[in-house]
Amino acid sequence: GQYASQQPTRYANIFKKAAEHGFAPPAFDLALAEKHLTLPEEMDLVKRVIAFPALVEGAAKALEPHRIIFWVQETSAAFQSWYTKGNQDKSLRVVRPDDPETTKARLMLVGALKQVFANALGLLGVGAPEWMEGPKEEEQA
Repeated sequence: GQYASQQPTRYANIFKKAAEHGFAPPAFDLALAEKHLTLPEEMDLVKRVIAFPALVEGAAKALEPHRIIFWVQETSAAFQSWYTKGNQDKSLRVVRPDDPETTKARLMLVGALKQVFANALGLLGVGAPEWMEGPKEEEQA
């Protein structure tokens, strides 16, 4: 899908923007995630990450690798929808210097998505570049 090829670069840009504001990739913290990842879009992305291992197992048993491709496309679109809401409402941005706890929770989610997305592409035999040539687009992170 259109967004799938942009995902690795988008994740890298989010972490770059976070670093510019003094945020390192956070360690996993379930309590922090439960407290700050409460939007329906965030919960959907969390569920997609959690469901990935079972999806891979089912795809392997059924010899249906296209299930992974569909997951990549659908999850990319869901991430893009969540991410771009920050353009209309700054409180929905991933990196919020005014709210370090929410920023850390959202960075945990982005980190999980980045890893699972790389795993999915690896299973499909596709690399996950963190940088792409092309026209600059405004990244809000």
